Amino acid sequence: MSKKQLQSRPEVTDEVIRAYAEVVRLVANKGRLKVLVILSHGPRTWTQLMFESKSNPKSLSDYLQLLVEKGLVEKKSDKYYVTDAGRALVSMSLDKMIEMADLATKAAITQIESSE
Repeated sequence: MSKKQLQSRPEVTDEVIRAYAEVVRLVANKGRLKVLVILSHGPRTWTQLMFESKSNPKSLSDYLQLLVEKGLVEKKSDKYYVTDAGRALVSMSLDKMIEMADLATKAAITQIESSE
């Protein structure tokens, strides 16, 4: 990263760190992330989400309550929708997981090749 890029980054304050930790906490839960991924493919009713996510009713209610509260999901009539913020978070999370999987694969291949 260049000096100019570093200088143009916002200051990392306690508030920025707190907000980042909150976002990481939201997607660190497998159930919540699964609900976000399902909703990123289109709106679902509560019942559809329960069956597709294979969540128990109490857990799904808790996931949805928190995701709605944090602005990642919204409810319109009887369906839940992922918001733009939720969609961006899913995209970033999945992109990061793919990147990490690629790095792990390359490391494993390198290790196998060096042991031959």
